Amino acid sequence: MSIFFLSGIIPAYLLAAMERGINDRELAWATSAFSFAFVVGIIINRDALAMTSESRMTLDKVNPIALAYVSSSFLLFYFLRFTKSKWTILEALSIVPILLVVVSLSRSRGMMISTAITFLIYVLVLKGNRRIWAVAGLATAAVMVLTFLSPEYQSIVFEALSRIDVDNDMSTAGRALAFKGAWAQFLENPFFGRYVVEQLTGYYPHNIYIESLMSVGLVGTVPFAIHLVMALRSSIGLIRNSEGSFAGVFVALLFIREAVGAAASGGIWSVSGFWISSFLVIVMWQSKKVALTRSAFDARSLESINARVRYLQGRGSA
Repeated sequence: MSIFFLSGIIPAYLLAAMERGINDRELAWATSAFSFAFVVGIIINRDALAMTSESRMTLDKVNPIALAYVSSSFLLFYFLRFTKSKWTILEALSIVPILLVVVSLSRSRGMMISTAITFLIYVLVLKGNRRIWAVAGLATAAVMVLTFLSPEYQSIVFEALSRIDVDNDMSTAGRALAFKGAWAQFLENPFFGRYVVEQLTGYYPHNIYIESLMSVGLVGTVPFAIHLVMALRSSIGLIRNSEGSFAGVFVALLFIREAVGAAASGGIWSVSGFWISSFLVIVMWQSKKVALTRSAFDARSLESINARVRYLQGRGSA
């Protein structure tokens, strides 16, 4: 519970409360600084990381999934900001290759799939010329991947993805067993749920949606589902908004990736990225809707005033 509140709920509330203070320029600078610090940390610990890279790149207190998702976040950032300035282009060309190596050696299949689905949803949600530019950006990113990621690292990625087999991969088989057990527990207590862990594995089922049904039943899952739908709707709204900010689109992509990834990894209490991004994206979209409504109201009011002035001028001329 302490992890859930300290790394999820409290940061989500604080960031949502400070949403109006988040601007594109400062967020871009902060994210660039974090990505640089991350890469420096990778370089400093390269010997320790190299020792584990044959199986899954990790450190004593940093697991491979965390390394993969942090790298994925920075890849999303550079995808959105790549052409904003010459400095960003140079920064991306320097940092993205290192991020790709980390992604490949961490061998996190959930991250790879959820990030790919996020890119796909982003392209499908956009309209008109923005979709064309997004496709062009993805094509550029694909070329960069093929250019900077040597055949050795590409084969590692393909090998990791090819192991998604219930019969031959223990990780996949374990998740399938946990999903089945959690669903069976939900069917036994469908309204209120009962256990906070899946009984066959003695662990959380690595799917927060089934976990919610298993642990709190329909009564607890209904408000969770409402929150999820609101966050998805808000994400789509922020991405489609032609005048939307970089911050809004970036947080929307982070949420979509977290929502997809949470279907195969993590527990309700531990997916802090999901909770933080979901609360933040809802507040961002609601603030944007209020601003758009106010702008439309002001435009209508101004038009009404102008029409009244024209009418009075016409009467005066008559």
